[in-house]
Amino acid sequence: MNINLNEIIVNQQPNQNISTRTFRTITEALKEAKAGEIIKIMAGNYKESIVITQPGIMLTGPDDPNEEVIVENNNEKSTIIFNSVSARISKITIKFSNENENSDQISDSLRTQEFSTFMSKQSTRSKGVDDENTSNKPSVYSQFPSRANDSDFEKGFGRQGTNSKFSTSIAAEKLSNINTGGNANGGIILDDSESEQDDENNLDQKSVIQMNIQEQHKGFLNIQRESDSEDSDDNISVVLNIKRDYPKRYEKPKLFRRVRFHKSAILARSGKLQIDSCKIYSSTYGIVVERNSSVVLRSNKFLGCKKTAVLFNNSKNSTIQNNFISKCFHGIDLFDCENIKISSNKIGNCENGIFSTGGGMFKIEQNDIFQNNTNGIEIQNQSNPSIISNTIFKNGLGISISKNGLSVISRNEIESNKTGIKIADESSPVISENKIFSNSETGIFITNKGQGTVKKNTIFSNNSNGIEIVNYSQPLVSNNEIYKNKKNGCAILNNGNGSFDKNDIYENNFSGIAIQDSSNPTITNCTVRNNQESGIVIFANSSGIIQKCAIFENHLYGIMIDHECTPNIQQNIISANKKGAIQALSGSKAKLSDNEMKKDANCNLM
Repeated sequence: MNINLNEIIVNQQPNQNISTRTFRTITEALKEAKAGEIIKIMAGNYKESIVITQPGIMLTGPDDPNEEVIVENNNEKSTIIFNSVSARISKITIKFSNENENSDQISDSLRTQEFSTFMSKQSTRSKGVDDENTSNKPSVYSQFPSRANDSDFEKGFGRQGTNSKFSTSIAAEKLSNINTGGNANGGIILDDSESEQDDENNLDQKSVIQMNIQEQHKGFLNIQRESDSEDSDDNISVVLNIKRDYPKRYEKPKLFRRVRFHKSAILARSGKLQIDSCKIYSSTYGIVVERNSSVVLRSNKFLGCKKTAVLFNNSKNSTIQNNFISKCFHGIDLFDCENIKISSNKIGNCENGIFSTGGGMFKIEQNDIFQNNTNGIEIQNQSNPSIISNTIFKNGLGISISKNGLSVISRNEIESNKTGIKIADESSPVISENKIFSNSETGIFITNKGQGTVKKNTIFSNNSNGIEIVNYSQPLVSNNEIYKNKKNGCAILNNGNGSFDKNDIYENNFSGIAIQDSSNPTITNCTVRNNQESGIVIFANSSGIIQKCAIFENHLYGIMIDHECTPNIQQNIISANKKGAIQALSGSKAKLSDNEMKKDANCNLM
């Protein structure tokens, strides 16, 4: 074994002839280490929690892959806490003991952060406190994005004030379904024993809650604690600050299902940290990165994390590369992050593969994302990633974009999921040049006023419709090749809308395009050919515009129009369909003009 005299050695069986700077524990070595030094840990099982505060420290295991450093934690603390300018952690295995631990999987509410929140060991802050007196500043534990700062506390977030209250009946119901961040998850039950309506401001509680959800800059939920004990629910107050001039305080809320970053393998709270070639087993959280920390995670393995393998909160300029993540509840969670690059990872057998909420642009590139129960990738709340050149297969949903989510989804292979891509809740992604195939349900499903652009994709062999659009959704669908789907190539149903231009739709088992249930799309310049039923069918009070399309060689009709439907069909070429060009049933009010019909048996207007 070669020993560098500038290294600090950690060895459970030290040999004093090797080095005078040898310690039995990592903690002892860190106390003696100077900035920029290397701490080399010999193989062994180390049962301790570690805090890195010195800058430039490198903590590394042995180079021999047959030798292993295991750091095992059996208490409620994180195993390694990084709170410095820079450091590197390499070739270390982190495990957790399996003592009595609540391993309940985290609820869906964890993934929805609508309020900025704070946990403070002081519930009050006087107006005249000097900002430089750090002992009087709140101790902030921010699990999710925080938009307030010390000046906000000066303006009313932390001060005692008039104990005026809203009626809390609606607030309790609303907040109980919202994750409140900080050290609380699942919501707040407010004490309404003395509640009364605030006549001075005459603010409706329901609209206030909605305002806070939609516009976080205008309202904050502030949770504060007087007790020094993190485990005590005594002396907690809640301030719902609607405007800075009118903080509203609830004195005795009950917090339930509190979530802390206890039992994270590594917790990074500041600075730049590199973590490579480590193994993390059975922790609650694998790695948690917060407070603008910048981290490089490379070539690590995460197995069996109870909640999230990699969680970034309010972080920027980080890299997650070439990691293996399996059998964790969530693979990667991002909250209000920017400029994160997630590349060349394998993420599988989790509940969710990658989840992001809260805004920010970042990249998800060249990953294998597979066999996750709910979503391969889930994007919400103005998050705007570039999802490029990934292989996404055998998940519940391949990619889910909801709650005003954005994203560019390009050059991915999305196969053998239940649904390939789902767009919902006024989300507006750009989906281009993907192969979307062999999904057990729909290739692309757009619902609940979903928008966005779907262009230049190849969508084939899905077990339901190639593209399905419902519930007032209105995407732009152009230049796609859509074929051999088990139902329709495109289905616009239940008040669906949208614009379809220059698509090639062929050899689908039902019709090329189905328009049903009061739907109203615009279809232009499309080729609809050789489908097993009709080229285009219009049913159930639907309308729409069908213009300048080539509709030919379909096995029934070119276009079939049901009773009470009112489409505008003009300037199309309709040719060589086996039963005829157009069948319009009695009661339909279709407008037909300037269509060219060739080689069809007939045009039936019944």
